[in-house]
Amino acid sequence: MSIEDDLEKLLKTSESQLETPSPREREGDWKAGVVWNGKEGTVTTSAIPAEEIPNWEAILRIWGLDPTKFKVVEPVLFNVWGDPLGTLNRQWKGRVVEIKSPTSEDLSELENEIKKHKPKVKVQSLGDGALCVVLADWQIAKPDGDGLKGTLHRILSGIDAVETRIKELKKLKRPIGRLVILWTGDSVEGCIGHYQQQTFGVELDRRDQVKVARRLLRDAIMRWSGYFPEVSVMAVGGNHGENRNASGKSFTTLNDNDDLAIVEQVAEILEANPEVYGHVKFAIPTDKLSITAEVAGWILGITH
Repeated sequence: MSIEDDLEKLLKTSESQLETPSPREREGDWKAGVVWNGKEGTVTTSAIPAEEIPNWEAILRIWGLDPTKFKVVEPVLFNVWGDPLGTLNRQWKGRVVEIKSPTSEDLSELENEIKKHKPKVKVQSLGDGALCVVLADWQIAKPDGDGLKGTLHRILSGIDAVETRIKELKKLKRPIGRLVILWTGDSVEGCIGHYQQQTFGVELDRRDQVKVARRLLRDAIMRWSGYFPEVSVMAVGGNHGENRNASGKSFTTLNDNDDLAIVEQVAEILEANPEVYGHVKFAIPTDKLSITAEVAGWILGITH
């Protein structure tokens, strides 16, 4: 045998090699179309790219079914394969049912069911539930929009609204035995370091910003606390409360923050009258930007 014969033998395709069928010829593939037994049936799509979701209304129309009279319902199945070009394809198969308009008899049964229904409202007494009120980003003395007066108007209206909501919940006997006030920072605008025009535009100096925010928080707690046997105040500092130098950078500690100082001052004010405000407790972090506490069985965390 010559070298050519050997080479031909080595290169010859094996006679026992299996013929690779096309995807549609393989056992288990689905035949596209609709099968209907008079009451319900199935609709099977042609191959579509795997990432596409079938538009069943369009598919029903293709196979001669009016989507206003028929619909596809669960279970919806799919079959996946890759074609010789490497594209992943899917066929989808869904159950088809006829859409039936309710008869007068059906509507009569529904009307009777509505008439027979009796509301089952379980009235709950005050308990372990909590009402959470978020006080965030007041930025007292910021000139934008309607300025300081507009800010004060919205905060005072908010304090009124919270009191109204508390009364509503009490009347409904909701389980809110605890009030949780979340003080999440930026209570004051600050005077320097956040943007170029801040010092020129701010409407109050730092002392008066702190004074206004402190008195608003004090009055809110005094008003709301009378409705609850337990009040918790959780506080974190924001960037506008930071002590910043002339270059606009915070230069002391995370603890040195007007947002936290305001809460601390209010805490000392209320602690001076323990008979009235002894049930109000404060959580003020030291050198931290976040804080967590358990509230009505949940771990609640806040940060600015």
